[in-house]
Amino acid sequence: MSKLEHCLLEAGYEQIQALKIGFEQESKDFIQSNQSLFKHACENKPDNSSIQTLLGLLTKTHIDASYEFSADKDASEAMQQVLEETVGQEHSQKFNHSSSKKLQFITHLWLFVQGRMGMDYSLANDHAMATASLLCRIVRQTEDEIRVAFMGSFYDGLNIYQAQNKPSGFIHSFKRLFNLS
Repeated sequence: MSKLEHCLLEAGYEQIQALKIGFEQESKDFIQSNQSLFKHACENKPDNSSIQTLLGLLTKTHIDASYEFSADKDASEAMQQVLEETVGQEHSQKFNHSSSKKLQFITHLWLFVQGRMGMDYSLANDHAMATASLLCRIVRQTEDEIRVAFMGSFYDGLNIYQAQNKPSGFIHSFKRLFNLS
């Protein structure tokens, strides 16, 4: 098991509901193409936690995936239109656009890690909305439907963060007694 795989499992990657079905290949590709960079980053920044390093890696890969998707967007939209005209909208949805699947996978994972670290909701929501606006014409969902799905991954991470950072009984009660929290 690579250091990146270990970090993903330790972070609770398997708790991301949106990635449980349909993103197996994207997961394998992500790990395979980024494990050496992650290992190198961990070695170069030993003071950072592995999840901080993972957040940095995901920020970079999200930028790259967004750029790749944007570069292919016109061709993907044209292909989607041709498919809909020839096989119909119902059957055209069976074809996958690899750059859109990759961007969806990275965004779900990136927002999950942001939630997992207890980061700001509004910033995550802004990222989710920006990515949703890129994807909505290919994915054939509204921006809001895509954004809500992305934010589900943020909350999957936030739930783990909150469960692990729940105030302890005695100290929390003591602080509440004296209005210190």
